[in-house]
Amino acid sequence: MMKHSIAFAILLAIGSPVNAQDANNRQHDVTTCAAFYGLMAKGAAKSGDDALAELMTTSANLAMGLAWGIASTMNMETNTVIERYEMAVASMMSDMAGNWNNTSIIIEKYGIKCQDVVNAGPQR
Repeated sequence: MMKHSIAFAILLAIGSPVNAQDANNRQHDVTTCAAFYGLMAKGAAKSGDDALAELMTTSANLAMGLAWGIASTMNMETNTVIERYEMAVASMMSDMAGNWNNTSIIIEKYGIKCQDVVNAGPQR
């Protein structure tokens, strides 16, 4: 039911004529943020902070729900969304040099941006 509600909200928000490039950029940004929150959840779990891990998992799920909803309205291929997610994770892991002690690097780069992206919901 929640997935349907999110998808419906997205359709209402971007169902009217929208610049395809803007929708593509929005989808990319939200997918990148899903990857960021997913990595933050993994890092929090590794450090034993279960409450933060749960919060970050919730944020990752919200962002990914938005990403799938936007992709659906664009008729984007499933593989495109998955590849974007995987590339974002790989890029962030590279930014951290594969070292979880360097999470501050991606927090600085994505933290506030992703908060704004997810809080904006399906539209900017």
